[in-house]
Amino acid sequence: MDRVDSHQNGAVGEARAERAATPAELLQWVETITGAPAHNCFEISGGNRCRSWGVDVAGPGGRIQPLYLRYQPPRPPSAEPYTVWREAKIYAALRNSPVPAPRLIAIHPDVQAMLTERVAGRAKYRRIEAQRERVTIFQEFIVALAKLHRMPLENLDIPGAAPAC
Repeated sequence: MDRVDSHQNGAVGEARAERAATPAELLQWVETITGAPAHNCFEISGGNRCRSWGVDVAGPGGRIQPLYLRYQPPRPPSAEPYTVWREAKIYAALRNSPVPAPRLIAIHPDVQAMLTERVAGRAKYRRIEAQRERVTIFQEFIVALAKLHRMPLENLDIPGAAPAC
């Protein structure tokens, strides 16, 4: 399961997916990509215009692999370039970099969806009450951001990214 299909990582992301996908269709895609039945599928809140699910699949030896499925329903055209396909290409570009990012598993070829590993944690920073925990997360974020800013853009295949003059 440690792959991103090459046909799915090519020109995908430059055009907008116009058709919607049902949760059942997306789950079937996850099972096809992973070659394993999905267990414990649950919706994860957050993500603005996207829908997200945690999905567990049985990996080699029956070990449960926690995955993250992100889907962006069709929307009217806009000047905003942010799509799930573009986000997936950024994850792919960061794959062997020092920047911590979930491992991209697959990009859906027909709809704005991607599958990544699911890392522990939650996206509810503002609800964290423990100051020590907030500071630790903030410091980790700054270190990761600094690593990202040190990476030469010309070495990355990120749509629309160009080095500053």
